[in-house]
Amino acid sequence: MNLLKVLAVAGVTLTLAVAGTNAQQATGMKELGVDISNAGTTKEQNQQFMQNLSAADQAKVSKECFLQPTEPVQSRPAAIVAFCRNVTPPAQ
Repeated sequence: MNLLKVLAVAGVTLTLAVAGTNAQQATGMKELGVDISNAGTTKEQNQQFMQNLSAADQAKVSKECFLQPTEPVQSRPAAIVAFCRNVTPPAQ
């Protein structure tokens, strides 16, 4: 009986973990190579977030944001598009 309870709890835990991962992937918060879920929503917050990243992570995010315009807008979540617009200098 106890084994069944343990298996049931383990199954629920695994289901919740997978659902949480899928939810995060669905919002694209790691799509740029780093987790931007805490990057804020304003241009100032996004730029501050970028400044706090390591140089390697800044380069990774910049590269992904640079590649973004080559992809259909529908292929990226709105939060990713907005973040990239906020941290990418305008084209000259």
